[in-house]
Amino acid sequence: MYYIDLLAGSGLCRIGLKKDIIAGSALIACTECYHPFDKYFLVEKDAKQAEAIRARIKTITPNFEVFNCDCNDCIEEITGEIGMRDHYLAFVDCEGLDVSWSTMQSLFARNGDVLFNFQTQNVSRLPTKVKKRSVGWKALMRKLTWFFGDDRWKDCEEPDDFLNAYIGKIVNDTTRGLVLPLPVKGRRGYRYDIILATRITSGGSPWIKPMEELRNMMGGYRPKIVEKTLDLIMKRQASLNEVI
Repeated sequence: MYYIDLLAGSGLCRIGLKKDIIAGSALIACTECYHPFDKYFLVEKDAKQAEAIRARIKTITPNFEVFNCDCNDCIEEITGEIGMRDHYLAFVDCEGLDVSWSTMQSLFARNGDVLFNFQTQNVSRLPTKVKKRSVGWKALMRKLTWFFGDDRWKDCEEPDDFLNAYIGKIVNDTTRGLVLPLPVKGRRGYRYDIILATRITSGGSPWIKPMEELRNMMGGYRPKIVEKTLDLIMKRQASLNEVI
């Protein structure tokens, strides 16, 4: 069992106007997993952040490797270490169009489950720049096709259209037949979706239950839960009961 983080950062995150500092995805995967992963593959392009996460992770486990590069350039090296009978959990925390579809295809070619942060609102705004022929529109058009794997984005208008186009690409072009988005909405219309992509199994894929419970709890559009969850983590609040 492997853990893969294609955009790992420094290991810590500074959140919101309160500037709370919390553990990032890689540190959570090292400390909160029921069984430790056999190895952690962490990718970070920024040299200082790569060194920071290397220093933090090595205080927890010796079974890790940090790649100081663009994840699109080293994905084959990572997947090359994963045997056909191995399994992984991958987190892809995009801030925009960071990861190409070909990189995702390389990931999906191995057995594993993927959590993908799809920046729904931000991605849906980009084609407007192409239509308006804004500065750099040709490069942006190529980047959108690079991200989606084809030009299906040209037929999208609303945020959900772009999300569904990406989900459709996963379902149709990979072996992940079970794809669940978890919408998270913030202030002033900000929205992203955490996409879980996994295989359908004869046992009913029981590990998706926590994702379904989160979807039901948040109702798709309850930004207050995100804020209150942070208060809970920082011990400013005792429970989430008042917002559930």
